[in-house]
Amino acid sequence: MNIGAALLQPPMLAESAWLEHAPFAAWLIEKLRPKCLVELGTHRGYSYFAFCKAVSHFKTGTACHAVDSFKGDEHAGFYDDEIFKQVIAQNKPYENFSTIHRMDFSEALSQFTDGSVDLLHIDGRHFYDDVKEDYESWLPKLTSHGVVLFHDISVTERNFGVGKFFAELTASKKHFAFMHNNGLGILAPNETPSALEALFELSGRDALEFKELMEELGRRFTLQFQHRRVLEELALTRAQLTETQDKLVLSADQLTHEMTERKRQSERIISLEGKLGPALAKNNRLHEEKLELAKKLYSIETSTFWRLTSVPRTIVHKTPTSVRRALRLMARVSYWALTPHHMGARWKYLKENGAKKVLIQQLSGDMRADDRAAYARWIRQQDTRSNIDREMIDCAVSAMQRKPLLSIVMPVYNTPAAILEKTIQSVRDQLYPHWELCIADDASPAPHVAEILSRWQAIDTRIKVIRRQSNGHISAASNSALELASGDYMVLLDHDDLLAEHALYSIATALGERPDADILYSDEDKIDESGSRFDPYFKPDFSYDLMLGQNLINHLGVFRLALVNEVGRFREGFEGSQDYDLALRCLERTSFDRVVHIPEVLYHWRQPTGPESFSQTALQRCVDASRKALGEHLSRTTQADLRPVVEANPSVWSWNRVRWQLPDPRPQVSVIIPTRDHAALLKQCVEGLLHRTDYDNLEILIADNGSCEDETKALFESWSTISNIRVVDTAGPFNYSRINNDAVTASSGDVILLLNNDVDVIEPDWLTEMVSLAVRPDVGCVGAKLLYGDGRVQHAGVRLGAGEFDGGIGVAGHLGLFAAADDLGYFGSYVLPHEVSAVTAACLAVRRTIYEEVGGLNESDLAVAFNDIDFCLRVREAGYRNIWTPHATLFHLESASRGSDLTPEKAARFYGEAHYMRRRWGPYLDRDPFYSMHFDHRKNDYVLS
Repeated sequence: MNIGAALLQPPMLAESAWLEHAPFAAWLIEKLRPKCLVELGTHRGYSYFAFCKAVSHFKTGTACHAVDSFKGDEHAGFYDDEIFKQVIAQNKPYENFSTIHRMDFSEALSQFTDGSVDLLHIDGRHFYDDVKEDYESWLPKLTSHGVVLFHDISVTERNFGVGKFFAELTASKKHFAFMHNNGLGILAPNETPSALEALFELSGRDALEFKELMEELGRRFTLQFQHRRVLEELALTRAQLTETQDKLVLSADQLTHEMTERKRQSERIISLEGKLGPALAKNNRLHEEKLELAKKLYSIETSTFWRLTSVPRTIVHKTPTSVRRALRLMARVSYWALTPHHMGARWKYLKENGAKKVLIQQLSGDMRADDRAAYARWIRQQDTRSNIDREMIDCAVSAMQRKPLLSIVMPVYNTPAAILEKTIQSVRDQLYPHWELCIADDASPAPHVAEILSRWQAIDTRIKVIRRQSNGHISAASNSALELASGDYMVLLDHDDLLAEHALYSIATALGERPDADILYSDEDKIDESGSRFDPYFKPDFSYDLMLGQNLINHLGVFRLALVNEVGRFREGFEGSQDYDLALRCLERTSFDRVVHIPEVLYHWRQPTGPESFSQTALQRCVDASRKALGEHLSRTTQADLRPVVEANPSVWSWNRVRWQLPDPRPQVSVIIPTRDHAALLKQCVEGLLHRTDYDNLEILIADNGSCEDETKALFESWSTISNIRVVDTAGPFNYSRINNDAVTASSGDVILLLNNDVDVIEPDWLTEMVSLAVRPDVGCVGAKLLYGDGRVQHAGVRLGAGEFDGGIGVAGHLGLFAAADDLGYFGSYVLPHEVSAVTAACLAVRRTIYEEVGGLNESDLAVAFNDIDFCLRVREAGYRNIWTPHATLFHLESASRGSDLTPEKAARFYGEAHYMRRRWGPYLDRDPFYSMHFDHRKNDYVLS
């Protein structure tokens, strides 16, 4: 085939995924000589103007049409009118035969009659459904011998679906494909044009040579572009070299300054070393005191008195917790009665803090995070820096190899003067100096705002200010502030809040440890007008499902600036939830392991008593914007037929609930129920599955471990005629892991549901909820909310390291234990689906493929206890996420069919299994990523350490 036309150079040499296809574009125009060409998705015009130049050069008389909204999309990025203006300018030489249509693809259909288009180039949104819709809606516009081009057929990341759709078409239609430079597919949907018959007939060596030729010619243009860029960079380097030579005369002064600074740092180190000596001496004294106390303790424990009181102490130890609490309360009440002169202060404290909460605290002695006085003590003990701490941080900053510039973005509107001053001062007080504060005044009518900003800008060159001519609200103002940003990362700060003095230092430290991080976020608390901090949110590590329910990343949110620009910055129309919308769009362009949690309180969210913020005065609009952002995010990241439904969380309407859809047909669920007698419990459990559960495609396997009662045998016989119930014989010593594994082997379902025989159904949609989560590709185990018979919570997920074992950190314990059924939990932890390290196997759903991949439950080491925790940790180790959901709630009578674990034999077995867990999973148990390190592992849920 004559390839002379392929030598035509395109009009635009630029870094583009299209550039190396320009030779084929020119060859195709000269060969096909179409009367009408339409391109869907033009962007900067790299492909379109290559076609136009070929039309002009070969005088084919083709009418060319470019169709694009010129707003951008998720793959190309979003952009403004500047791109459209550039395309109009590029079109000037071709405007006698080229028309630019600024409209959506569907709008443009009416501009063309059926059977009028000879060459159609589809290069719009690249999701599978969008490409398919573009092809099918424009197919009638093609002539009988029309040809369609598909760009990016070899791209699979970021949910590109062009290649998948093109592959489906090629099964029955003439086609040809290039795989270089993101791939280009050529398709003849109807008749093969005579001019391209030779192309479509190429095969084997001939096809390979033609592809290699076109790729080599395209590569020539890339090399030309790179050569031109090198020449430009060389010219720039020469200019910079000249500038550097001019600056060399100043180098002596700079060197002197640096030597002075190094001397200052050396003197500071010497000063710190001087302070370190007394600190070490004090530490040695404390160590000696500790040894002395240990000796005294030993003498007490070996004394005659200690031996004689062993019986009473044993009685006290075995006394039920409720009795001990009652005795403790009686002692406190007696003390109150004997000290009446303190009653005035006590009544005041009860009034301020609530009698019920004070009573609970008095009983438990716990320092709860939601108690102001307790949190104030925690701040004094754990979150207060001394001058020595600040000097150490200063030295650490000086030693940093990488010092990222952090751009703090702060839109401002009519902020009260005193509050604005404090916010700016909190930035200037940062212990990390490499920052810039980018402020956009959103046309504040109050004159003090401009005065304050101008004054601070003159004081500190790191403070940049832009004043908008009109009020555009927070999204537009944030984008204006972003125009000033030149840093590596964007840090979000509201105009009335405060940063902790070590906030930016902690961010820079985290980036030093994780330079690949795209998003970072920290813990936060609230601050009142008196400067008192309260209501801390000690967050878990990143949990995508929790993020869908509430904005976990805010506050303090930190984003790689290049990523923010890539996704199109803040979007207007999402005011009040603009940061949530931005975070969701950024999450689409990165992976969850590049979202880093900094477990420190770095942000103080002001709770105003004066004019309220947007998010407080227009909460409904904020919530609507949040749900709109979430709905659009899910529509971009899920298949159309499986698109989830977003609605209000039933417990707190401002939080979200996502209802995930099940595939059609629904996957079969194999329900595994281990049992030994207890016919009444088992019957209740099975009847709940058969008659009070709205999921039909299930099989029930009763894993019978030696039932011998007549009532149980009669029950089994009554089920013999029900096709989806089977009794599997798992006789032998009780080994919960083996019993379940044997039953799973005998099952056939796509999803395995491990279920205790003492579980009873409450709401019919519980299994739909669990399966809809379990079938998601990245999800491993799914757990339910379990209640005791009296309605209190028995299980709301599992936290690792709970309690104590062998004098150290424990193995695991249930979250939410004994909480009221309607208790929201810590920041929604009992009512929002979220990621957990583990869930109980009393009700656990998992895909069969995952169960088999990790080898099921551990029969050899964990016959009874902790086998579910071990299983969940192995599932996490395999790369899946474990999810707990409150939207599947059931009753659980807590192992009613098992005997006591207090016999010596069972106690020894329990100790051995706990010891195995500590040996196998020690580092995981010591640091549960979904339960803050600031909580005491020995205490109840969410008690400060």
